[in-house]
Amino acid sequence: MVSAYEFPEIDIRLPIWEQPGVDMLRRADQVWVHVDYRDYRGAYRRAFPHEDLTDRVLDHVVNRRVARLKRFDFVRIVPISRGANSSSGGLPEKWGVAYHSTPQMVAVNAASREYIQYADLGEILKMLDVKTGGALQDPVNLAQSLVRPPAPR
Repeated sequence: MVSAYEFPEIDIRLPIWEQPGVDMLRRADQVWVHVDYRDYRGAYRRAFPHEDLTDRVLDHVVNRRVARLKRFDFVRIVPISRGANSSSGGLPEKWGVAYHSTPQMVAVNAASREYIQYADLGEILKMLDVKTGGALQDPVNLAQSLVRPPAPR
């Protein structure tokens, strides 16, 4: 269990803060597990024994293989629908593994002092329980508008 300290202020101009489930992004108490740990449901139930996990799967936010390539020991787990879980993996995870396996990224990751990653946009959508599927990740491309301030009038 990780208890987050002060979050930065939100930019209320960003449409993402109006999305259903957005509270998950700034939840003060979070469950992070070792990248090799498997009992996600048990860990989450111990942390939040009264949370209803019916019709939910527990999923690692950052792909575990990518986390290992980036030399991260821990990943956050969140409850999401089975549909969002199965829709959000596959090809993007393969792309991430391929990218972080390149000699350039192996060197970058070896030199990095980072030890955790919160999430990229696709992973943020997964935490919002959005199905990101499809080879071209159209929902992720469309979601860029959620994190872009509106143009000045």
